[in-house]
Amino acid sequence: MLSQGLFYLAWLVEHRDEFEALVAQRLGEDAGRTVDWSNPRIVCVATEFTRYDTVAAGMSHHRVDLLVYRQYAQDLVTLELVASVAGGCGTRAARVGSSNRPESTVRKGVRQSLDSASPELQRLFSELEERLLDLGEGTCVELQHYVAFRRRRNFACVRVTREALVVVLAVDPSTVRLAPGFTRDLRGVGHLGTGDLEVRIASAAELDRAEPLFAASFAAAA
Repeated sequence: MLSQGLFYLAWLVEHRDEFEALVAQRLGEDAGRTVDWSNPRIVCVATEFTRYDTVAAGMSHHRVDLLVYRQYAQDLVTLELVASVAGGCGTRAARVGSSNRPESTVRKGVRQSLDSASPELQRLFSELEERLLDLGEGTCVELQHYVAFRRRRNFACVRVTREALVVVLAVDPSTVRLAPGFTRDLRGVGHLGTGDLEVRIASAAELDRAEPLFAASFAAAA
């Protein structure tokens, strides 16, 4: 489906005059003159997408949204965003050290935080991302303030600070022996991301230490 969408986009970009004429015919001359070609978007809707689809979307260097639809009744359909790529994000290579994203994107906050982080923290983020995706058929969506890793719902929300990666997990804090400076109970505390357990990761050793918590959160999000 994604390759078909890329083909349609290529055709559309090569036939701008015809498209603008059609817009003018249907919506008026003013609309035809104001078509914005600066960053066209591909929207793919299907019953499911695999991890390979999200990786391919990130490598396309185009804006891509992947949405899963589910029909619950004859008159009820839901759409769920499972991946969103803004001009070249969404893969491990594209997330770290890339400057190809449009300046106007709303996903600017977390991207700026990651791009301005130390090389060590960028490498740690890349390793964290790899481990979270290797848990199974999950996807990731880069939002304004954090990167969300999800199955049917979020199982990890990752923020980038100057000192550490802050991960919010779908784990009941009462089932965990909390360690000051490493894990924190977020129940009743306003915070970014979905989940009740915060894990702060500033080293490879802490990343290894957090792996059982990642697995528990992944299982809880099924």
